[in-house]
Amino acid sequence: MFNDDYSVETPPSSHQQQPGTASTGKSKKKLKVQEKFGWRKVEIEKVDLFWKGEPRQVPGILETPLKYFQKFFDDELLELIVEQSNLFALQTEGCKLCLTVEKLKVFMSIMLLLGVIRVPYYRMHWEAATRYPQIADKMGRQRFDKIKRFLHFNDNSKAKKSGEQGFDKLYKIRPVLGHIRSKFLEVTPEEHHSIDGQMIPFKGRSNLRQYLPKKPTKWGIKVFTRAGVSGFVHDFEVYQGKGTLGEDDKEPDLGVGGNIVLRPISTLPD
Repeated sequence: MFNDDYSVETPPSSHQQQPGTASTGKSKKKLKVQEKFGWRKVEIEKVDLFWKGEPRQVPGILETPLKYFQKFFDDELLELIVEQSNLFALQTEGCKLCLTVEKLKVFMSIMLLLGVIRVPYYRMHWEAATRYPQIADKMGRQRFDKIKRFLHFNDNSKAKKSGEQGFDKLYKIRPVLGHIRSKFLEVTPEEHHSIDGQMIPFKGRSNLRQYLPKKPTKWGIKVFTRAGVSGFVHDFEVYQGKGTLGEDDKEPDLGVGGNIVLRPISTLPD
């Protein structure tokens, strides 16, 4: 431990320009500053590092993928999406979307299938020659396109503009991110965790898109995550550029590296 009091000595340098002398035009070497620290002996406080949580129990019967999906995309979140999508249709076109939770579930099922069954363009699933019954029989193409057009997650009329207090680049999807994150935090944490940045592959248009040429996934959206040894993500925060971490006055600013670790571990149980 060192005191706040220390002296700085600047050794004489032949490169230092004297008053009244003309500059030689040559590049100057940086002066080396020697710092002297006053050390003192103190007792280091012992930190209890023993794991106090309950061991995770592996369920005897594994649930279906649908059940796991519904743990995060539950009816509460779906009702919010339905409400905001119907509102957005009225705000922009003055028309009724008449979207319900059941219709939204069908729409989301089709979206998941479109990611698995690849075709040159998605409308081929409704065309006569390439019709796919598991999709076309569940919802008409025009109805699917209409829901896709008005799908929304937050009220645009309440969004803050860039430069205003409280501006959020993720405002349009903030309710979804907040809901899913709260579900992640409900899962019993493991004993060992790792905190690191991850890339969600993405090449679309977004001011959140990052390009990291030295990473395996070069284009995408950067996310700071706290994951257990099982690979499950217990907490996350989407990187929005400078100022993403350390802006809260209630939290100490330990620099980028320190804040990356401090923020995710703050949600661990005591």
